[in-house]
Amino acid sequence: MHEDTKEILFWMGLLNLAMQTTEELFDTVLIMVFPGKQRMTLEVLERLERERRSRTLGRLVKQMRDRVALRPDLEELLNDFVLHRNQLTHRLRDVPGWDLDSVEGRKVAWQFLSRVCAENQTVMEVLFGFLMAWTDENELKIGEELLAKFHKSFPEVPKYAAMIDDLVSPKEKVLG
Repeated sequence: MHEDTKEILFWMGLLNLAMQTTEELFDTVLIMVFPGKQRMTLEVLERLERERRSRTLGRLVKQMRDRVALRPDLEELLNDFVLHRNQLTHRLRDVPGWDLDSVEGRKVAWQFLSRVCAENQTVMEVLFGFLMAWTDENELKIGEELLAKFHKSFPEVPKYAAMIDDLVSPKEKVLG
């Protein structure tokens, strides 16, 4: 096996693990920040936790769209992220030019993995932004250690509340 192929396979595995974290974060944000019309109780949280295991990323994105109006560039990012995550996880043959047995195919693989990695990081930043704005708004102190680690890893993320105001608005406030 070519050394580049081994490295590509290593990064594929690492990226799949990173995207699992992003999917869990997505679910947490939907439950906590965008809960829909139901009142949040301990029983509702327990039920949602049981249901969480069967949700797909596409379904989570659809639920977010149902709850808030997304800015077009965020909508595009989420659509691309779901498509590319599914290609990486289920259908690499759908990535044009993917071929680990040729130099050109490995270049395509690296380009694809780089794109998915960048999308994953951006989606995580947006989701953490939602979570930060929500915890600030509700004067909660949950997840401070996790958020401190996030700040250390992603210091370039802008002030969260302003970012969220710019990215989404409640469905009822969106005209036409």
